[in-house]
Amino acid sequence: MSKNNLSGPVQCLPSLQYLHLSENRLNGTFPFPLSSGTDTYTMDLRQNQFSGILPELMHKSFPKLKILLLEGNMFEGLIPNDICHLRYLRLLDLSHNKLSGQLPSCLSNMGFDGDLYNFLYNDSDTSVVMNHTNGYDIGSVVGTSPVPEFFIGPDQEEFMTKSRQDKYKGNILSYMSGLDFSSNQLEGYIPKSIGDMKWLRALNFSNNCFHGPIPDSLSHLSNLESLDLSHNNLTGQIPQELVELHSLEVFTVAYNNLSGPTLGRNGQFITFDESSYAGNPYLCGPPLLKSCFDAPSIPQPEEHEDDSKLANLALFSFSVLCYLIGFWTSLVVLYFKRSWRWSWFSAVDRLGDILMVRSALCMRRFNRTD
Repeated sequence: MSKNNLSGPVQCLPSLQYLHLSENRLNGTFPFPLSSGTDTYTMDLRQNQFSGILPELMHKSFPKLKILLLEGNMFEGLIPNDICHLRYLRLLDLSHNKLSGQLPSCLSNMGFDGDLYNFLYNDSDTSVVMNHTNGYDIGSVVGTSPVPEFFIGPDQEEFMTKSRQDKYKGNILSYMSGLDFSSNQLEGYIPKSIGDMKWLRALNFSNNCFHGPIPDSLSHLSNLESLDLSHNNLTGQIPQELVELHSLEVFTVAYNNLSGPTLGRNGQFITFDESSYAGNPYLCGPPLLKSCFDAPSIPQPEEHEDDSKLANLALFSFSVLCYLIGFWTSLVVLYFKRSWRWSWFSAVDRLGDILMVRSALCMRRFNRTD
């Protein structure tokens, strides 16, 4: 029912295996079934007007969900930890919403279990996967690692990766996996545990508010083909371990606050130009024109300037205090010591006489000159 002019809320979902409602004008909160344990494998709600928060207990209502596409809606709030329990989910698109807060640290629990991963993504078994995922029972091929019966199906999905919107179906859809959290208001650190999601082929965290360093654990994503961390507030150096990602076709860390050397011309990174690093003024090295030998030093944090101002203020306050103590101490001493008082007044009188005499001499000399 995609690409129509349907509007209004979705009040009840029948037990469907593949639900496609994208590119309509549907609204309301997340469509939730009345009964738990449905056989829904795919849910495509992209480009609608759904709002509210993403619900908890999603894994109880959709235990077999493998594809969840919510791009281009108005969902807000936190990404629920419950999403980590969707053990078969391998395509998740939450991009272009209003989600905020930090990523769940348990994201690495999402997706395939160990046996299924070893079958699908072990290099020695890749040809087996591509030759046998055509709708037949491939559990017999694996033996001890049967693929769930709902893994293969007559489905077609769209997913943004490698900077383009592609359609996947058949064997390729069974092979595809990715996370897209781009264009939200997510913040905090990128969890190191993301590096445990070795089944990922696409990862897009762009246009958020992530800060801190890029975790070097991302180098463990040996199947990754697209990595987009652009338009965030990431700092520190780019982990040199990322050169181990030999399958990358798209890579960008543009428009962050990264510093130090790029990944140079090593391995797969020889194919990326300076646009992959744009907007990071303190990065240096190829493919950038700036050499790391003459790169400008990174300015000191503003905290040092604040400390200097505070020190100057303290010094001024101490000087004023010393002056006031000295002044009032002198007055008290002169009040109680008569001999010192007379000596002080006599000295002041003599100083006044000397100044008057010098002033008279200067006037006489001035008159003679005239």
